[in-house]
Amino acid sequence: LHDALPIFPVAVVGCSDPRVTATSDTHTERSAVIDGVLDPDDNGVVRLQIKHPSQGCSGAMIAPNLVLTALHCVAQSDMTGGFKCNNDGTPASGNSTLGPTVDPSFVEVFTGVDADSPSVLAKKIFGSGSSTICQNDIALVLLESDLDVPIVPLRLGTGTVAGELTHVVGYGQTISNPDAP
Repeated sequence: LHDALPIFPVAVVGCSDPRVTATSDTHTERSAVIDGVLDPDDNGVVRLQIKHPSQGCSGAMIAPNLVLTALHCVAQSDMTGGFKCNNDGTPASGNSTLGPTVDPSFVEVFTGVDADSPSVLAKKIFGSGSSTICQNDIALVLLESDLDVPIVPLRLGTGTVAGELTHVVGYGQTISNPDAP
């Protein structure tokens, strides 16, 4: 399989942590993607817009009619007060509870950097069954029709290693402090 590993800020945006741990020429950052720019070469990354409740997330096309995204993007939940997760995947504080997935007809999929109207709607949502954002925060969204966009390569069977380069893309927050007045 391909040697690239997509990293999905959809999960990072929900689990932001302002701490940064740095080593010589690599670092790990746990915070939201702020004011990012989607390069036209990243057209395999799509924006999911949930109509009820209104929210947006990123996803990656892994087949012409299948999007990989975070479960919290397509699950009923109330994360308005924020939450924190322990390293072992247990909730630390706040409301990390996930409900059932939203009605697929509420999920619009936008392609391209400046898309103003949806390219397609969701047909079915497959969630991991997790009841907390802290574990197995992953979902698949089956689309009503195929999209003519690049497929994001997945690497299966091996994880990332220290020092490996990654390319982070996605739609996220546009302000650095969403709690500011």
